[in-house]
Amino acid sequence: MTKFNTEWKCTDPDTKQYGRQLTDVLFEFKEEGKEQRGIDLSGLKNKEIEDCINSYGYTLGHNQKRAYLLNIYELYGKSANWIIAECLYESDF
Repeated sequence: MTKFNTEWKCTDPDTKQYGRQLTDVLFEFKEEGKEQRGIDLSGLKNKEIEDCINSYGYTLGHNQKRAYLLNIYELYGKSANWIIAECLYESDF
């Protein structure tokens, strides 16, 4: 089992947004003026994730219809789940 540093990390100093990773698929985010929220990727369907991350320029795989989208796993590797969770938080999913 992977051990995670569960300390809060600043992800956006302009909005005072912070995040932390609790497990491979469980994250928490907070931001000044917004409610702290947990994001659990394990309960989401790929289509739900895809719909959200497409608006940030990412895709889960190679998207033939939208070749301009970047494969989030190729781009971020092990950090991809963090970026996915952050996109979900920022879009109030």
